[in-house]
Amino acid sequence: MSEGMISANLAGVLESRSHADQASTATTDGGSKATTAADATQQQLTDISTTLRTGFTQNIEALQAQFTNFRSTVNSSNWDGNAKNRANGIVDHYESLLRTVAGEATTAVTEFATQTNKEAQNLRDGIGTEYKGITDKFADRYKSLGTALQNYHDNLDNLDNAAMHSA
Repeated sequence: MSEGMISANLAGVLESRSHADQASTATTDGGSKATTAADATQQQLTDISTTLRTGFTQNIEALQAQFTNFRSTVNSSNWDGNAKNRANGIVDHYESLLRTVAGEATTAVTEFATQTNKEAQNLRDGIGTEYKGITDKFADRYKSLGTALQNYHDNLDNLDNAAMHSA
C-alpha cells in the first residue's frame, strides 16, 4: 500500500470516529428528549383532568344557581300553597338529578385522572428504566466503537510513520 493510500484511509477512519461520537451523543439526547416528552405528556393529562373537573363544576354550579333562583321565584310568588309545593317538588326533583349527575361526573373525572396518571407514570418509568437502559447501552457501544476507530487510526498512522522512516 502506498503512503498516500494509507493517509486517505486514515482520514476515513477519523470520519468514522466522528460519526460514532455523533451517534453516541444523539442516542443520549434521544433518551433525554423521551423523558421530557413523557413529563410533558403527564402534565397534559393532568391539565385535561383539571379542565374536565373545572367544566363539570362550572356547569353544575350554574345549574344549581338557576334552580336556586327558580326556587326563590316560586317562594316569592303569590301562588297558593298547593301550586307552590308542586313547583318546589319539581325543583327538588331536578336538584336531586343534578346531585346524581354531579356525583357521577366527579367519580368519572377522578377515575379518568387516576387512570391517566397511572399510565403516564408507567410511561415515565418505562422511559426512565428500559428506554434509558437501551440508550445508555448503545451510547456506550458507540463510544467504544469510536475508541476502537481511534486506536485503528493511531495504529495505521504508526505504520505509516514507520514505513516512511524505514524507506
